[in-house]
Amino acid sequence: MSDVLTRTLAWLGVTPSAGQLSRLAAFRRWLVDEAIPGGGVGPGEASRLDARHVADSLLFAGVWEPSSSSPVVDVGTGVGLPGIPLAIIAPDRSFVLVDRSARRADLVRRAVRILGLDNVEVRRADIVGYDWRSTTVVSRAALAPARLLGLAQTQGAPEEMLVADSHHTPRRVPGFDSVEIPAEILDRAVWILRMVRS
Repeated sequence: MSDVLTRTLAWLGVTPSAGQLSRLAAFRRWLVDEAIPGGGVGPGEASRLDARHVADSLLFAGVWEPSSSSPVVDVGTGVGLPGIPLAIIAPDRSFVLVDRSARRADLVRRAVRILGLDNVEVRRADIVGYDWRSTTVVSRAALAPARLLGLAQTQGAPEEMLVADSHHTPRRVPGFDSVEIPAEILDRAVWILRMVRS
C-alpha cells in the first residue's frame, strides 16, 4: 500500500481488513487495466492514481456524518470515484453510483462485479429528477456545487451533501461549509464542501 493511502486511512481512523486492502489494490489495478484504456481516467494518471483518485475519494469518509447509515449516492460517478473506494471501506453502508453515460455505467458495473461489492448498485440515470431524500450525496466535480444545491432543493434535500472542491484555495459557496483536509494527507491542501440538512 502506498504512503498516501496509509496516511489517508490513518487520518480516517480506519484499520482496513486484509479483504479491504485486497479490494483497494484490485480496484487500483482495474483503473490501470480497464478505466484508463476505456477513457474513464486520463492516460497520464497511472502514476498518480493513489493520491489523485483513490485516496482523494476516501477523504469524503472523513467529512461525512460518522453516525449516519443513510445510503450514499455518488452523483456523476464516472468510473466509480469516489463511490467504489468509499464502499470498500464502509461496507455497512449502501451505495448507489449514478452516471448518465451507458459506457461509464457498464465500466463501473464490471468493477463492482470484479470486486464483489454487494453494497453497491450502479444506475445509468440523469441526476435531474433523481430523489435524494434521506441520502448522503457525494460528488467529485460532476456539477458545480451551486447547481447540485439547486437540484437538491427541487428533488428532495439529502441528509448531507459532500462535494470535492478546490485543490488550490478554499471557496465560499452559499449553502456549504468548506472543510479543509490537512495538507500532510495528500501532500497538498484539499477542501470538501459540506451541506447538512437543517
